[in-house]
Amino acid sequence: MAENYTQYPNQRSQFISLKPNLLKIFMQNLSKVFGALSLISIVLLLLNYFVGLDLFLDIFKTFGVEVSPSRLLLNAVLAVIGILVVSAAINYAVTRNIRYEFYQNKIVVHENKFLIAFVSKEIPYQNIVRVSYNNGGISNKLFNSGTISLETTGMKESKIELKHIDNAEQTVKEVQNLIQQFNHQRQGISSEGEKIEKILDDF
Repeated sequence: MAENYTQYPNQRSQFISLKPNLLKIFMQNLSKVFGALSLISIVLLLLNYFVGLDLFLDIFKTFGVEVSPSRLLLNAVLAVIGILVVSAAINYAVTRNIRYEFYQNKIVVHENKFLIAFVSKEIPYQNIVRVSYNNGGISNKLFNSGTISLETTGMKESKIELKHIDNAEQTVKEVQNLIQQFNHQRQGISSEGEKIEKILDDF
């Protein structure tokens, strides 16, 4: 039987299912494409200015292939675009099914493994020893996103990362509050149990 999701005042919908922001991931990948193209263009221009592209053309000529400088430049740019597009498509395929579900006593992480396997793992709150976030970097600052880190004990993985999360700082606070609520309830149940046990011992 599935457990009920923990209620959040005015923010219940945010934590029913927390997912990476795919639009921001796409925009980040797009910015990387433009950055890579700009860098390659600058490198090629510098090579052409200081060395000349004839050096590379001679390499093709040894294999009997005639290539013009403009064609060489175009092919290099197209090759980089192709690699980056494939990389972005793989990144999307990996992240589109990722989600994090918050229950009363655990987090359930759903993620892809090797593009084809979809796996789920449970992280009990009592195994989480620290929750932190990292929103450093230009892309995180620009898109107001970040990575949330869950440091655990007694589990196979010592750290689990929730990447590309909107408003990471605020989200961390909510996760910390949820874990604190669980710990308080757990301590309360333990105290009640000890009281009942003491009363029974007195009889």
